[in-house]
Amino acid sequence: MSCKIYPRLTPFLCMVLLVSLLSAHDHKDVKCDLVFYKIKPKVVFSRASADQMVAPLELKELFFKSRGKWVDVSSESDKFSETYTYRGAPELELFDSLPDDDADTSSAIASVPISHAWRKAVVLLYPGVTGEDGPAFKASCQEWKILEEGSLRLVNLVGEAVEIEIDETPINLAPNQNYDFNLKYADEPFLSVKMFLLEEGQRKMAYSTKLSINNDVGMMALIKRVSPNSSRLRLSTSILSEAMR
Repeated sequence: MSCKIYPRLTPFLCMVLLVSLLSAHDHKDVKCDLVFYKIKPKVVFSRASADQMVAPLELKELFFKSRGKWVDVSSESDKFSETYTYRGAPELELFDSLPDDDADTSSAIASVPISHAWRKAVVLLYPGVTGEDGPAFKASCQEWKILEEGSLRLVNLVGEAVEIEIDETPINLAPNQNYDFNLKYADEPFLSVKMFLLEEGQRKMAYSTKLSINNDVGMMALIKRVSPNSSRLRLSTSILSEAMR
């Protein structure tokens, strides 16, 4: 914007106007198609007693607000929900029950940013640290682009960068990001997968496996911790339907 358009404005007032316009753009509602994926919580054993099981909370219901109306998300664990259209603030707030006060947002269990540039996004929900300070549930939102047939989409849910080696191909995957690996040129029906985390500056192996693949379909692999505080990782794979590709 040039102050020449408004000759009577001082440089200071022109700057105030510019900041106001930019701020208004930042708060402009976003419009994005959303798909939800609730990760089934895993029962872990307590270190204090091998017989004591710690069962993370399971998210039974999920709600969000779009265009001033509440939306009830219907989703089974470890399965993609139907597609919902979201129109609202760039920060999507998620609830496990409807607030008593319609204007109350303090009971939100999680919130995730939605970019104005995204057309479709996937919201992944997974259990947090049970029985300790911290959220009972965590959420990650990532842009979801078309996945080509014969590709493996790696999704990092660890909360920190993961170094990955797939058949000696190095991949550095940032937290809450995804990466598509081409399976079409795989010579074998499996891939050698190794994953590493940095601990005190040292690269430490956190997972290693031979991953069975199908290079005729689109696949997703969720990278997660074995338990919320564990330094060991695990991989959950699934074949994506055509709707999610």
